[in-house]
Amino acid sequence: MKALLIVVSLGACLGMGYLASAMITPKAHKTAVKSQDRFAQAIDQAHDLYAALAAVNFNPALADKNLQFLPDQDFSEDPQFHDNHTSAFSIPRWEGYQNRVAFYTEIFVQMHRDAPVGDSVAVHPTGDYIVCKWDGTVQTVPISDVRFAPATGPSGDKRSYPVFPGMPQYATADKLW
Repeated sequence: MKALLIVVSLGACLGMGYLASAMITPKAHKTAVKSQDRFAQAIDQAHDLYAALAAVNFNPALADKNLQFLPDQDFSEDPQFHDNHTSAFSIPRWEGYQNRVAFYTEIFVQMHRDAPVGDSVAVHPTGDYIVCKWDGTVQTVPISDVRFAPATGPSGDKRSYPVFPGMPQYATADKLW
């Protein structure tokens, strides 16, 4: 089998924002093109989901369930998405999102965690969030442009939520890497 030496924009092929030069076999090239198609499909689906949610006053329980799941969510690093009972799209209710972000998905983000050392673990994140604003605009946001703000979960647990460029909290939110 022949291998092709090509420079691949993984931003175009996998929804990730970096370039790589590698030996790509024809099979790997087909996989990368398929991933590119799936990323484009997810963006189109986000537009469709926005229209469906807008038609039911943004009540996800009344919106088409098929639009809330993505074929690639089985590949997410977060196992909660693997069962196809959890929507691929997060519809945030936090105060900072009001009138800014209608929903987003992190399915195309990978953290690439190193083995834990003591109480810490290093991450090398890649990928893009797909973000839909309240006006229906869908955009991709590279993980390198995302910051995180602290929040308290429904059960009182401490967590963080993503903050995207243009949100007021962006200037004061933490960049984790």
